[in-house]
Amino acid sequence: AIVIVLGGVYLAYQQQQISNLGLQRTDPHQELLLGYKMLGNNLENGSQMKDLILFRKGTFRAPSQELERLMSLVAKTASTFKTELKDLRKLEPTLLETPPKLKLLDTMEQLSVKAGKLDMLFPHGTFDMRFVGLQYLATQMISSIALSTSYLEPNKERKAWLENISKEFDEIREQLISSVETCQMS
Repeated sequence: AIVIVLGGVYLAYQQQQISNLGLQRTDPHQELLLGYKMLGNNLENGSQMKDLILFRKGTFRAPSQELERLMSLVAKTASTFKTELKDLRKLEPTLLETPPKLKLLDTMEQLSVKAGKLDMLFPHGTFDMRFVGLQYLATQMISSIALSTSYLEPNKERKAWLENISKEFDEIREQLISSVETCQMS
């Protein structure tokens, strides 16, 4: 009983802190829209990995076979999920509305994409290691966004799909780590 009372006091305290900051609770549907926007943007960026392979080959700096395999895997996986997302948005409750604008989130996303692209196109140092580092973070981000969004998702089919994305990108991240651990990249 004491735990429940303390939990209630803590919750009331947290709600007061939110009120003091001028923050408002958000609509879960709006949060879902935002989660899918972030996921869609990250899948779009991942699906463009195939262009990076062509760029690297075109500038006579082709990645190792293992790295090219991983780059292709990221591109294919992201592209497949990106395509599936279009149809899944139409399921009830639909997710076709424009997500809320959050300038801070949009700015953070733009800056990280810009920095990542510059690092991939014009690396200072070993491309293979920079790629693994950035893709480790990117796969973690996609996995986390998908899993976090699944907690809010009321549609069972989309929820399972989100959980699958999280699992797939966790597996890709493990392959990235294994490649470094076994020094397969050079």
